[in-house]
Amino acid sequence: MTAPNDDPPVADLTTTVPSRGWLDRRIDWRGIRRTLLDREVPSRLNWWHTLGSATLTVFAVQAVTGIVLATYYAPAPDHAYESVQVHPA
Repeated sequence: MTAPNDDPPVADLTTTVPSRGWLDRRIDWRGIRRTLLDREVPSRLNWWHTLGSATLTVFAVQAVTGIVLATYYAPAPDHAYESVQVHPA
């Protein structure tokens, strides 16, 4: 005999949203989620690890966008503004 469960029922999104069930059957959405998000986190991790990885991510984004900007930006006073504007093809 099992103890009664006091937790509120959780709706299964694959039955309430038909397109989500279809997508899950095609690409195994739950398996991808399980692989990426449901991991054991070591107890030795702390905020320094989190903030360090966030800083590394921000630095990588700045480096990539800086390289792209350096290839297109014209530092001449009469061409600087036009060099960073988006021109439709």
